Amino acid sequence: MNRERLTPDRIRRLTLPAGVAQSFLWDTDAPRLAVRVTAGAKAFIFEAKLNRQTVRVTIGDVRAWTLAAARDEARRLQTMIDQGIDPRQEKADRIAAAEAKRAEAEAKRIEAERIATPALEAWQKYIEARAPKWSQSHLADHATVSKEGGEHRTQGRRPGESDKTLPGILRPLLALPLEQIDADRVRVWLQDESAKRPTHTRLAFGLLRAFLNWCADRPEYRNQAHADACITRMARDELPKKIAKDDCLQREQLPAWFASVRQIQNPVIAAYLQTALLIGARREEVAGLQWEPSKRPQSRENPAFSFRIVKFGGFLNLKSDRLLVLQLTAATGAQASVAAAGFSEEECRAERACIATSGCMSHAACSHVMPKRSANIPATESTS
Repeated sequence: MNRERLTPDRIRRLTLPAGVAQSFLWDTDAPRLAVRVTAGAKAFIFEAKLNRQTVRVTIGDVRAWTLAAARDEARRLQTMIDQGIDPRQEKADRIAAAEAKRAEAEAKRIEAERIATPALEAWQKYIEARAPKWSQSHLADHATVSKEGGEHRTQGRRPGESDKTLPGILRPLLALPLEQIDADRVRVWLQDESAKRPTHTRLAFGLLRAFLNWCADRPEYRNQAHADACITRMARDELPKKIAKDDCLQREQLPAWFASVRQIQNPVIAAYLQTALLIGARREEVAGLQWEPSKRPQSRENPAFSFRIVKFGGFLNLKSDRLLVLQLTAATGAQASVAAAGFSEEECRAERACIATSGCMSHAACSHVMPKRSANIPATESTS
């Protein structure tokens, strides 16, 4: 074993002998310290015995470590050997701890970015997950309350209003991180919005509550969502009480109403208004009604009207809704074989006489006897 007192000059002049892969020059001041020379590299190493096994640890390149620092490191490693600790395992543990610390810092950074992400991202995932179970109108409500706004307004603009559409009522809340949508913030939002548009605020509050409950059940949002942010008591305290509307048509007003509507020159508008009153449907539902020729042949065995009523792709059942069909044909002037629906001639004359004299088209207000029926179009699709 070649042993000399290491000096910077000696280390600089040290070369690899010909015909060998590596050579060592051991230090006399730190007996376990040596300089290992290989092809193109010189490094400080430490070598000792632990449990009768040789333990060799590379300290570092001679250009990166000073001689004094290398001797101090060799003495530290020798202390560990004396305590029965393998320096190689200690080094591996230290590297693993540093890597774990870096991974933890990266995970915290990613989590911080995720928490800072606007709740709108979770809102979109919520809609994607629930949309197959919703109706088109319910889906449209979600789009309305969360819309970005800023689009050019072409109609419905009042004097002094901007020519751009406003953001949806929930947009300010959804622009915040999900973690920040708590009960205090929702209460402030409720107080502000309920003073301006209480009915729409009540709808939006229900949609927000369902969204937060969904987030509370999802593992990726569970730690951020405040499921108690939309408690029922808050809505009861902040939203005005529902008041029953009293601006409905009275029985004595029906003749004048029908008389005025029938004077409308546009037959589509006149039929639209009378149909809406008769069946009690929403405006959009009545607007979706269409009269189409029936392709089914008429015969004594297979009676069929010469038209069919289409509602969102479904058909009005002309057997169970025959009174409504009679009223619609009388109101709109459509040509139909009402007898095919099972009406007797006496019933048809009585209904038309009632409509002609009183303008009343609701069976509940008629004095003559007609088959009772529901005023709503069945949800199921059928034809007769």
